[in-house]
Amino acid sequence: MEKRHLFGQAWYKFSRSKASVVGAVLVLIVVGLALLAPFVSPHPEQAGPYVDFDRANQSPSSGYLLGTDNMGRDILSRLIFALRPGLLMGILVLAISVPIGFGLGLIAGYNRGSLLDSLIMRVTDIFLSVPPLILALAIASVLEPNLTHAMMAITVMWWPWYCRLAYNVASSIKNEYYVRYAELTGASTFHILAREILPNCLSPVLTKMTLDMGWVIMTGASLSFVGLGEQPPAPDLGNMVSAGVKYLPDYWWMTVFPAIAIVVIVLGFNLLGDGIRDLFTVEEA
Repeated sequence: MEKRHLFGQAWYKFSRSKASVVGAVLVLIVVGLALLAPFVSPHPEQAGPYVDFDRANQSPSSGYLLGTDNMGRDILSRLIFALRPGLLMGILVLAISVPIGFGLGLIAGYNRGSLLDSLIMRVTDIFLSVPPLILALAIASVLEPNLTHAMMAITVMWWPWYCRLAYNVASSIKNEYYVRYAELTGASTFHILAREILPNCLSPVLTKMTLDMGWVIMTGASLSFVGLGEQPPAPDLGNMVSAGVKYLPDYWWMTVFPAIAIVVIVLGFNLLGDGIRDLFTVEEA
């Protein structure tokens, strides 16, 4: 009953922001479509290698709600399937970069002023000094263009942000009484980091992860747009936009609808992240 009460309170605080609820609904729709892609897409067979020149470049109609591309493939079906690599990229990039950056930031923040702190943070500053997208493009360009290497390139550019965030939080609370008490009682460094400092870092990190999910997907689409991500004929939001650009403005639907999908994804995760941030802020207040 207590857990149900706490969940009800959290939902009440979250639902007071209509924008956050809209963001949550958008994210649920995107995730649901990605998971159920073979069942909800009208022409699932056209998501892969498929050619039907008789139906090429058809405008949106009742038969093809978002039209067809230059190969005669249903854009709606390919767009739904394209959500899968986008979400997979976001999940895997954050699953790798967050623990690495977060762990290094905690260690450096707790040992602020030490040689270890200087080493970790100077390396972090070097990565942060390079524009993120340029760094990802540079890394991806020397590797074989595919989804895995695009994930690797984005992961390399993403972990420093979590390192800096964890460092700021850890260094600001390392002198709190409960941390000093744990040190005086002989607690190990691992215990202090995991049990005393880590819980106080979770709220900003969880908020940033939600906000970053959309931006990781957009960055991955940017790599695919220039040919460094998922390769055709596999559906990807970036390469769908890229393939349609050359046909503007006559066949606008080939570019506009995948671009709108990217905007909706980023908007949904941003609104959801804002709601989570406000929820933690209210609880901490």
